[in-house]
Amino acid sequence: QFRTPFVDLALVPEAGSSLLLPAVAGHQRAFAMLVLGEAFTAEQAKDAGLIWDIVGEEELEAKTIALAQRLATRAPEAVKLSKALMKDQTGVVLNRIQEEAILFGKRLHSAEARDAFMAFMMRKK
Repeated sequence: QFRTPFVDLALVPEAGSSLLLPAVAGHQRAFAMLVLGEAFTAEQAKDAGLIWDIVGEEELEAKTIALAQRLATRAPEAVKLSKALMKDQTGVVLNRIQEEAILFGKRLHSAEARDAFMAFMMRKK
């Protein structure tokens, strides 16, 4: 499962997820995950475009090695440049990460976050 419990802990998304997740999965799915804290199954994550494939634990290592070997046969500079073109939102993403970090830091010191952390700790006991 994939889960982001930010709001459950009275926090906000971080690491650019408030920008990147809606771009990949759409606003509704991003809201469900980032704000409602809904868990996504592997199938839902694949359907939302968060992951490419689903493999069983027993085949994970072999499939990963096979894909790495396939990637290693590609022209390194072309791979590098292609990846850069696909991710050419560096400034936008970095700005969002900074905005999120400021809000995240403020939320960490909020009464709501303190209460959420305490409630979480009490459930663990």
